[in-house]
Amino acid sequence: MRSRVFSERTCLLNRLNSCGKNAWLWMKLLEKRKCELDFFIKRINEFIKIGAGTVFFETNEAKRYGIIDQKLKKHFVVNSIELGMQYGVIIDEEKLKPAAIFYRDDAGEFIKEAGEYVCMFQTLEDGRMLENLAETAAAFQKFGGSGFIYHEDYANTIPEANGKRVIKLLQKIGA
Repeated sequence: MRSRVFSERTCLLNRLNSCGKNAWLWMKLLEKRKCELDFFIKRINEFIKIGAGTVFFETNEAKRYGIIDQKLKKHFVVNSIELGMQYGVIIDEEKLKPAAIFYRDDAGEFIKEAGEYVCMFQTLEDGRMLENLAETAAAFQKFGGSGFIYHEDYANTIPEANGKRVIKLLQKIGA
């Protein structure tokens, strides 16, 4: 009888321990989702305040990113389901062609440098996200932009009513 009670208590303790681990995992996931939503809300408010086609400036801290370094074809897809809410394309300034896909990763090998960045939101049709690069690069150069152009993609998260999608382009000043 005593061993049965002990066995039942052990079983109950194991279940509680398992539930505690699951609760901890859910809490971590919810914390991650909250950070993503905070980021998303910040970007929506920025876009509403600034609008499309206006040059603006921001100071960024250094951030680590994971990189998918591949030969990017003419058509490729990146999305928040696979990469999280902070992702996009790194554009080679000289060729004005995609060089790599980036996504937020605290353990990532690529570091986007801290500093002052020249930026612009644009609204473009899906599938035409890289069309205005030459004009944008020229505008950024007028303000001292140089180096990689970062194409932060909100295409799957901030659709415009007219069927266009919001992107943010930015380039470090004096890189």
